Amino acid sequence: MKSGATKLKMLHKIHNLVLRICGRPAFRQFVKYGIVGSNTVLIDMGLLFILTEFAGLWYMISATVATTAAVLFNFFMNRNWSFASNGLMRRQMVKYSMLLGFNYLYSIFGLYFFVEFFHLHYLMGKIIIALTMVTWNFALFKFVIYK
Repeated sequence: MKSGATKLKMLHKIHNLVLRICGRPAFRQFVKYGIVGSNTVLIDMGLLFILTEFAGLWYMISATVATTAAVLFNFFMNRNWSFASNGLMRRQMVKYSMLLGFNYLYSIFGLYFFVEFFHLHYLMGKIIIALTMVTWNFALFKFVIYK
């Protein structure tokens, strides 16, 4: 059984972790992260629409260009503005790419799971997936990728 001093130290560590994650600087980072994420969606959807409807590109080519632009925007804005990181860019890009790959697989399999097994509308499944990804992406950006 743990002593009172050990329990107090553990509670102090948990308290410090919560403050680190939810404290004022972290909250500002989360707001910036949300702004970057919102603009990433606008860039992705906007370029997809413009390139398909006005430039006359096949939607799959438009989607590839739009997603690439959005991902690059997201990486650099989060790196330089949201998290103000000055770590090694190559290492951060590799970690970021690994997270993108995981998120893609999670999205595809999660969507299938929510629709086929829980019989949710695919858009509701997509919203649930996006909300979970926002949470862990922020934590991974803050503590792993852009630390």
